[in-house]
Amino acid sequence: MTDGGILCAGSLDEALWLVAFDTDLDVEWSRIFSDWVAGRGGVTVNVASDGGYLFGGIPQADTSDVGVVKTDSRGELEWKRGFDAPTQGAHNVWFLELADGNHLCAWTIQHPEGAETYIRAFEGSGGPVQWKKDYESLSTKSVRRTHDGSWFLYGSEIRGGYVMQQFGPDGAKEWRVNPETFSRALPTPAGYVLWGTRKNEVRVRALDHNRQEQWTRTYEEPGIELDVLEPNGSSGYLLASEGDEGIWITAIGPDGGVQSSTKYGIAPDREIEPVGLASEDGHYVAIGEYGDRDDGWVMSVVNAT
Repeated sequence: MTDGGILCAGSLDEALWLVAFDTDLDVEWSRIFSDWVAGRGGVTVNVASDGGYLFGGIPQADTSDVGVVKTDSRGELEWKRGFDAPTQGAHNVWFLELADGNHLCAWTIQHPEGAETYIRAFEGSGGPVQWKKDYESLSTKSVRRTHDGSWFLYGSEIRGGYVMQQFGPDGAKEWRVNPETFSRALPTPAGYVLWGTRKNEVRVRALDHNRQEQWTRTYEEPGIELDVLEPNGSSGYLLASEGDEGIWITAIGPDGGVQSSTKYGIAPDREIEPVGLASEDGHYVAIGEYGDRDDGWVMSVVNAT
């Protein structure tokens, strides 16, 4: 949130919800969208250019649709847009505000025979579809905007291996590569970062804007598995991973060197999983869910070192 607070999103059995917290983690407002549900991968919220929020889901009224909801800065509904396309087994729904003013919605369908990814770009305020892309045998793991207004897709192919692609706002492919086995990747202001966990170790690789390797680091994994990695401003990256009865947050510098690694106890008797991480001026915020998925948690760490 632009005022320094925190916005969380989640899904109930038959609804999506948004909750805004102030800097003291007191609830400012909450909204429930009873006619929408999340894909199996949960809910992700993006901040729109006007300060409102965009998130994707599956309309309850017609489960053949996937769609996007747009709210104002207080979570009040402004518009919603559905797409008549396959959703059974939808695992994630992503959405972006493109550089040309259009919006993009992408989702992955997973089933016993494989996976497909569907992408639709449409005019703002829920207007008509401008272009679409469908990919067979591709399970998408992340879709994000890049520093220069393009957009980035990372996923795994059913036949094996990973794929990293970048497109212009009009959907034209700029490049495609098949990187080494890293389970996740995202664009950063400095280029791109890839990471994954293997044999209780975490590997992180940084690339420049031309996709040339800058460094690769291997870290002994303090937790069970690396769940989240996010850029930490100009200071490097933050990593969040599961640990026994808590989570580990590790800060690494722009060159990959470890700056700090701290364990935070949250629930002594429950399995926890971090799903989101953000930072600003030494203030870390992590959100996640418990292993039983009955409820979630928010953790704020001020003046983290």
